[in-house]
Parts: sequence; C-alpha cells; structure tokens
Amino acid sequence: MNEVNVSLTVEAWADIVLKEWVKMSYALGVSPDHPLSINRFHHFLTTQADGNVARITVTFDFYLKFVNWGVGKGVTIDNRDTLVLSGSTTRQRKPWYDDVFPKQLTILGHLMAEKYGQRVVAFIKTELESTSLR
Repeated sequence: MNEVNVSLTVEAWADIVLKEWVKMSYALGVSPDHPLSINRFHHFLTTQADGNVARITVTFDFYLKFVNWGVGKGVTIDNRDTLVLSGSTTRQRKPWYDDVFPKQLTILGHLMAEKYGQRVVAFIKTELESTSLR
C-alpha cells in the first residue's frame, strides 16, 4: 500500500510555525537587543509505535511568554492597562504567539484531515484491488 506519511507533514508544519513565530517576533520588535532566530525555538515529535504522531512539543525561551502578554518588571496582567494609561509604563502586548498559533492549528487540522483522507482512500483502493484478484 502506498503509505501517506503524516509525521513528515506534521514535522513540516512545526517548522513553518517556528518560522512564523520568528517572523512575527521581528515584525513586533520583540527583544531587539537580543535578536531572535530560529535557533531559539525547537520542536519535538513523539510518535507511536505505528509511526503516528502522538504529541508535538514546542519549546522557546520562557521570557517570551511575558513579552507576548506585555508584562514584567512590576507590570502584571492585572495592572498593565492601568499602568499604560497612567504613563507609568510603555509595556504593550506583543502577540507573537497568540496571533500565529491558533491560525496554524487550524491549518494543521485541515492538513491532518487531508492526509488521513488520503490514507483511507489508499486503504480502500488496496482492499478493492485485493478483492478483485480473488
């Protein structure tokens, strides 16, 4: 049977997500004194014995979460907007993560539906061919 490799698709998707995060980070001016690069983001796939992807783990510098939320150095999520309005801080949300990840998850859902659909078609084709040979 012509096997459809889902893990290669997921691997390629994860690479694209990391590149999108880097692109968004640069566009938002995240950490200009420490330029972000693709080397600061990593992904790992955990596969089952049959090769199906069980988990995608993505890692990045922890402080980037705070940049995404616009918090740190005495600025919390609770007081950020108040401090910005009063002029006590210039911290703003830089949603490098929040704007990219939900969109990319939707894309992954479509990709997985397509790949598993191809698997089903290949399975049915193989079964029909083997039945017709009998």
